[in-house]
Amino acid sequence: MVDFPPIEVSRQIRPQHLLCAVSLSLDKAAEGLAFLFRPDFSKITATVVLTAMGLAFFKLSLGMGTMMTYGSYFRDDQNIPMTTVRVMAADLCVSMLAGIAIFPAVFTFGFAPAAGPALVFITIPAVFSQIPMGQVLMVIFFVLAAVAATGAMLSLMEVPVVILHERLGITRRRATVLTIVSLMVLGSSCALTNSLLANFKVFGFNMFDLFDFVSSNIIMPAGGILLAVFVGWVWGRDQFTQALSNKGTLANESTSRLVFFLLRYVSPVLILLVMLKGLNLL
Repeated sequence: MVDFPPIEVSRQIRPQHLLCAVSLSLDKAAEGLAFLFRPDFSKITATVVLTAMGLAFFKLSLGMGTMMTYGSYFRDDQNIPMTTVRVMAADLCVSMLAGIAIFPAVFTFGFAPAAGPALVFITIPAVFSQIPMGQVLMVIFFVLAAVAATGAMLSLMEVPVVILHERLGITRRRATVLTIVSLMVLGSSCALTNSLLANFKVFGFNMFDLFDFVSSNIIMPAGGILLAVFVGWVWGRDQFTQALSNKGTLANESTSRLVFFLLRYVSPVLILLVMLKGLNLL
């Protein structure tokens, strides 16, 4: 499920080609590209590095159990290191294309580059306004974005569904329904944050901010640390090497040794730093 063949990667990238082409034709496209690609090493601080690590941690769904669940569906002959590189390359390409589509429009139309995720909903309509039948294409774009978001949600749902199904013996259909109902109940408290629960606070957080803070700054990093510790100190090097080399059929001993060292000694420390930074303890 994670192993994207080349044709699938191209399908992911193709819808952004038109946006990138139009965005690059805007008046201040050069300024947007310079903002995106020109390095300013004076801005690189320890805080920036920790923030970037946290973003990468979140973006790759680490600490959620998603990758581990997907990995359980791999074939026995799956080349895990190569799959990892392909997923990383596909993710990087799509992210770079998104930046190319957005930042030229940001500078052309005078938007704030630091607006964050809201830039997608601000700049994309502006870019589509430069295209014939842009309104129709914009609707299609956001429908596809909703489909992509739903796909990401399904990947997260797979974790509790698998646990309920395989560990507790609940049928997959019932496990799926139970997971959906549980998420609806929990999610409704977030959805009602600005209405019925506007004045309801827990430790000074409204429900949306509370869920966001606990999941992003505590649960995910703690899960990542526990996964790294389990692989490095409980599962052990021999089993790790066997899994990564497909029981010795792949000649990647040096890669296995390096990754195991990182998981055992480096990753827990780095994730802990990200966690402390998220909790404002660093």
